[in-house]
Amino acid sequence: METIVLVFPGPDVDLKTILAEIADWPTFDLPSGNCRGVEVAGEHLYLCVDDTEEEGLFEGWPPSLVPESATVVSVDYRDHVAVETLVRRLNSAFTFVIDTNFGDVLRGEAFVLALDENSRWEWWKWERDRAGGAADG
Repeated sequence: METIVLVFPGPDVDLKTILAEIADWPTFDLPSGNCRGVEVAGEHLYLCVDDTEEEGLFEGWPPSLVPESATVVSVDYRDHVAVETLVRRLNSAFTFVIDTNFGDVLRGEAFVLALDENSRWEWWKWERDRAGGAADG
């Protein structure tokens, strides 16, 4: 299982707000009160609110993308297409930054644009292992 991190600047977005945006998708309880499971096209994603004070959370990020305050949601996944579907859906409603945990940190709209411009972009792999190139930003 892999993890991406979605960072929603400011205090306005929480797990409840995110779940309201995807209310037509099946969800399920997880043992932690800070987490929910979501089913996307038969695949399960696990969304958990993380502590914004976690050490190293913004390590390596461009300073311009580090928010003063934020809601941080980690998304555990097995299928990258399910993540792409989630990000596209959330991008239509929220402003956020994505850390792929594979070297890319970019705004949600830039992630969607990179997917649209390069259908071979393998964001779920380290750049050295990618066949389809990398996002520009």
